[in-house]
Amino acid sequence: MRVTPRMMMDTVLQNISRNEGNLERLQSQMTSGKRLTRPSDDPQGVHLTLAYRTDRDAANQHLRNIEHSMAWVQASETQIDSAVDAIHRARELGIMAANDALGPDQRSAIATELDELVNHLVTLGNATLRGQHLFAGTQIDTNPLLLTSGPPTTVTYQGDSGQMLREIDTGVTIPINTSGAFLPGVIAGVISLRDHAVAGDVTGMQADLNTLDGGMDQLLDAQAQIGATTARLESTRDQLSLTQIHTLDQISKIEDVDFTEAATEFAIQETVYKAALAAASKAIQPSLLDYLR
Repeated sequence: MRVTPRMMMDTVLQNISRNEGNLERLQSQMTSGKRLTRPSDDPQGVHLTLAYRTDRDAANQHLRNIEHSMAWVQASETQIDSAVDAIHRARELGIMAANDALGPDQRSAIATELDELVNHLVTLGNATLRGQHLFAGTQIDTNPLLLTSGPPTTVTYQGDSGQMLREIDTGVTIPINTSGAFLPGVIAGVISLRDHAVAGDVTGMQADLNTLDGGMDQLLDAQAQIGATTARLESTRDQLSLTQIHTLDQISKIEDVDFTEAATEFAIQETVYKAALAAASKAIQPSLLDYLR
């Protein structure tokens, strides 16, 4: 096949255009800092990046879920800790009131403080976080504890034992709430102790102290449950944070440009481009027609 000047010209122009495209691509990478500026740069790399970004977004959502869950669990722990302190104080008062040497006025003063502890415990049981009740099970819009005036004073539970589940990892959920269904029984022990203190019933007060010990055990169990939930949330949070670091590193390795490598390649392509222009100027020589004009 005879090579015509037109064919030579087309070939030269195609090569120059290709070299210009390489220069433009490298210049775009160096100015943007990204190796992938369009899907065609690396289709497989783009696919991997999208997968990593999906994982990153899911992990970010799980970390937000954990953050909100931690706030709920910590608020619950604060209230339970205060309830433990209140029961400790009620036991101290009960031991004092059971002393045969105390007179009616002294027992009445103890009963007044016990009554304050009853109201305090009800307030703790009805505690909220962002307007949602901590110990109502899934009935978060309802006060779980209802205190009726006496005598006799009673406390009823209006919540349920439902679990509030939060997804903290892909396919992994955890209950974050503590049902307050056991709290009326704990508070009933303080109410009974108050009433027996007023009546001077030492035998009754001694029985109430045993009831408070049982209530204390329930509160300690709640503390242990909250502690286990907190530990799991913290462990998962730390694991997700490490995964995030790895994911971002992988995205960076795929997307981000190696400036040293890019600068070297740019210099090579620039040399090739200049050489192509020089070769083109020599390859496109005047033809016979140019002389006949």
